[in-house]
Amino acid sequence: MLENNIDRDVRSAVESRKPSRAFKDAMKLYGENTVYRVLNSFLGDLPDGQRIRKTALAISLPEADLRHMADSAELPVRRVSRLILLESKTGVSEDPLLQKGLSDKSAVIRCDAARFTGSGTDRTRLYNHLIRLIREDPDIRVRRSAGKRLSDSFADLYSVDFNGLPPLSQMLIIDALEGHSRVDEERVESLLSSRNKEISYRAARTLQRWGTLKRLFTKKGETVTLKAAAALGVADYLEEITLNNDNKSLATELAGLAGREDLVRRFTGEHGGFENHEKNESPVFSEIADTVHRLVKMDKIKREEALMKLPLNNPDFKSAAEKAFPESLMDITHSVLFDMARLGDWKDWSGRILGGLNSGDPEIAASAIPALAEIDPETALAVLPPVLMNSNKTLRIAAAGALASIPSGKGVLELGDYLKNERGEEDIIQDVLTGIRSAGGAALARCILDNFRTIGPEIAGKLLSNGIDELGVELLADGIPDETELTDLLRHAEYPGGASILASWPALGESSRKKFLSSLSTSRWGESIPPEKGAELMGILKNLSLEERKTLLEPVLHNAGGKHRRQIQKLIKG
Repeated sequence: MLENNIDRDVRSAVESRKPSRAFKDAMKLYGENTVYRVLNSFLGDLPDGQRIRKTALAISLPEADLRHMADSAELPVRRVSRLILLESKTGVSEDPLLQKGLSDKSAVIRCDAARFTGSGTDRTRLYNHLIRLIREDPDIRVRRSAGKRLSDSFADLYSVDFNGLPPLSQMLIIDALEGHSRVDEERVESLLSSRNKEISYRAARTLQRWGTLKRLFTKKGETVTLKAAAALGVADYLEEITLNNDNKSLATELAGLAGREDLVRRFTGEHGGFENHEKNESPVFSEIADTVHRLVKMDKIKREEALMKLPLNNPDFKSAAEKAFPESLMDITHSVLFDMARLGDWKDWSGRILGGLNSGDPEIAASAIPALAEIDPETALAVLPPVLMNSNKTLRIAAAGALASIPSGKGVLELGDYLKNERGEEDIIQDVLTGIRSAGGAALARCILDNFRTIGPEIAGKLLSNGIDELGVELLADGIPDETELTDLLRHAEYPGGASILASWPALGESSRKKFLSSLSTSRWGESIPPEKGAELMGILKNLSLEERKTLLEPVLHNAGGKHRRQIQKLIKG
């Protein structure tokens, strides 16, 4: 009740005819931190200018005070003051303090900065930072805010060479694009022919989500795009079309390419969809059964490619699969069915998947784990932590990877508790570390950052000791401001951890480079270089200047003897 009163009073103060006086009264009554927390909620995730201006009138502080508050450790204070400053500036104002928000540890502040930060006289600097947010920020809200800002303010500059980007960056950019322009559509269409099937499938699904495919079909547009999407199994938009003599032939062809036999029968006048046949009467059921049994025999990569071509989002397909494979008859085919449920987002399969986890069959349970984490993360958080101590190695690794991948970050905290408290067999802990690493660089970095003070630098270093990708390196640079802590981490990360950071050198900003260089040097990382890695490291160190190589490696020369000393000298010279 008190919480509701506070919220009501602060909002009323902002909306009152004399907001400044009412706001001061609320501050006296409830205190700064409480009031700014309510203001932050009042502004919401995507505040408009009018709401920000109302807040500014209520606070009524001079710019100097707002600028001081913009560096507050308290998120609501920092965010509200920054929004007021951002809104009061013109679109071209250059302000280092406000541009700093693009790298803030809070995702909502990065969103605000992407939306409102002035470009200054050098527009390309903000443009490049927005591109980096799209490619590398772990929060989808930030990536989409950056994508919209690029479309709105940098249409003359905005051009992405997808061929020059790694797969993860390509997929992040697809997610960030808004699809409000033909230019965005053409960028995504170019990815339909990608050799990476996950990218091409995501591109096709994006074009369907935007309505591009339906519009191209309705307007009798370019059929190459429609056929490419259909070949990837994406043709759900055909369910909504009005069939006529002009489009019937194309619709039937596209449905056939997509494997949508239900639509082919509808378009050709052959009746008898999924819902009108019993299991033993319909050829559709035998087709699904044959497909699932064929997929069981495939390796993981080929299976994933084949699954992406199936109409997994089609309710009729899902219903047919449920009838063909009853929940009560749990066998090895469910390892494929759980993959289908995960990719098709079959939310109501949570109970069936949980049954698979408890089936006692390691292969079925291993496929149930990632499916449960994606479809029902709250249940996964409750049941997966004990699996970390399962006697089966595959299940331990799968559980750790699934927990690390849960978007809320709660799974990462569960893993931190396990790593902090578990004193069991070393090989079990190694399997958990392997599973966390398998979740990708962003999840690995989050696990380190969110648990650093609880798990300590030694275990955090072990997590990093197999290396990390560019995105993870960037997150570590922003997330560990204390150089002493970063040095301790790198001391335990061994050669692969430091080498992966140096391999990411071109993607790092100047301040991040200085921080990593100082910490790597202080940790005497050069002493961990294996003799056989000289050629590999020589290629990596080309990214560093001569002075940077000296800073990194000269501290270990004094204690290096013989062959190792000559190797270090050679690496410094490049």
